[in-house]
Amino acid sequence: MKNIQKAIKRVHQIDALSKRTTILSAIHPTYKILIVLLYLIITASYSIHNIYIVVMFLPLLLFSMLGEINLFKCLGELKPLVALLLFMGTPFLFFKGYGITCFIVLALKGIFALLFSYILMTTTSMEELCMGLSKLKVPQSLIVVIMLIQRYLILFFKETDKTLLAYSLRAPGQKGISIKTWGTLVGSMMLRSIDCAMNVYQSMMLRGFKGMMPFQSQKYDYKLSKLTFGIMCILLLFLKGVTLCLN
Repeated sequence: MKNIQKAIKRVHQIDALSKRTTILSAIHPTYKILIVLLYLIITASYSIHNIYIVVMFLPLLLFSMLGEINLFKCLGELKPLVALLLFMGTPFLFFKGYGITCFIVLALKGIFALLFSYILMTTTSMEELCMGLSKLKVPQSLIVVIMLIQRYLILFFKETDKTLLAYSLRAPGQKGISIKTWGTLVGSMMLRSIDCAMNVYQSMMLRGFKGMMPFQSQKYDYKLSKLTFGIMCILLLFLKGVTLCLN
C-alpha cells in the first residue's frame, strides 16, 4: 500500500512540476515534442561501439536548464528504470574486447533518452502534450485514450489502495497477499474498474463528448519556440556531425 501511495504522490508531483513557469513552458508543445523526437532518433543512431555518445549530454543539460530541472534529482527519482537499463546491459560485460564499451554506450543511450523524455513530462502538462500531438496529426482516438489513461490513473491507484486496505483489515497480521485470493482481488478490481469506466463514459456523453477532446487555447511565445527549436536542431546535428568526423 505504501508503494501505491508513493505512486499517487509522484503523479501529483509531476503534474505540479508541469504547471510551473519556466522558459520551456512558454514554448509550444509541438516544438518540444519534435525536439525530443529528434534527440531520441540521433541518440539511437549511435553504434554500440561509439563512446562519443557522451557529447549528447550537452543538449540534455541545455534542455534541463531551460526547464529548471535538476538532473541528479531526476536520476534519483528514476532509480528503478536506471537500474533496469544497467541490468539489461550486463551481458555485454562478459564479452571480450569492446564489451565494457558496449555496456557504457547502451547505458548512456537509455539514461539520456529516459532523462530527456522525463524533462518533457515535467515541463509540459498532459493537455499540452495532447494538443501538440494533435498538431502533428496524431489520430484523435489515440489522443483521447492517452488523456483518459492519465486522468484516471490516480483513480485506479486509489481503488487498488482501497482494495488492499480492505484485505489487510480482513486478514490482520498476515504478511502480503495469499496466492489463493489473487484471482478474487483481481476480479474485484476489474469489476470496479468497469463500473467506474461506465460512469465516466456516461458523464462524458451527458456533457457533450463527441469523440474529440477540446483544448484550451494558451498563449505561447512562437518566436521563442522557433528559436529554441532551431538552436536545438543545429546543436544536435552539429554534435552528430562532429562525432562522425572523429570516427
